[in-house]
Amino acid sequence: MEDINVYVDFSLDMEEGTSLFNVHAKCIIYPKGSDQAINIGQASIYLFNPVKSSYSEVCDDAVSISLDLYHALTNLESLCEIEYMRGLVATAHFINMKEEWRGKGLRQAFVEKMMQQLAILNVELIMLITNDHMEIDFYNRLGFVKLENKTDITLMYKYVVDKQETLYC
Repeated sequence: MEDINVYVDFSLDMEEGTSLFNVHAKCIIYPKGSDQAINIGQASIYLFNPVKSSYSEVCDDAVSISLDLYHALTNLESLCEIEYMRGLVATAHFINMKEEWRGKGLRQAFVEKMMQQLAILNVELIMLITNDHMEIDFYNRLGFVKLENKTDITLMYKYVVDKQETLYC
């Protein structure tokens, strides 16, 4: 495949009446020799700051957005002690690539670029929500671990911090 530069364009909105931020991420490429941007994928991510926000209030707020988001956030406390987290928590609600761009390695580049850039924003933990069991292997290769839970959704997580930092989770 020809050389393609992959970029992530983020937009951030405060979810009205909550302490959750809704992040829209677009995967944009510039084919070699072109300055024309092509949008080839998107993701929806919710962020919250466990230092500034009450965990129970964030979980209550999540119900009004999505039951899957609520289940992901309520399962977070089985993963770590939330009150000791210093960074943000990101919950990826969906990550999609346009059909004609699938199978070209661009999805992996998109997810890796998002993780790098979310780490710059001080995201400590990324949780993924998926109902597609075929995606588990893909995310495992990227270092995500399946979180056992009592819902119909599959939850996966990955810490996104410098290896020299001490984790309290």
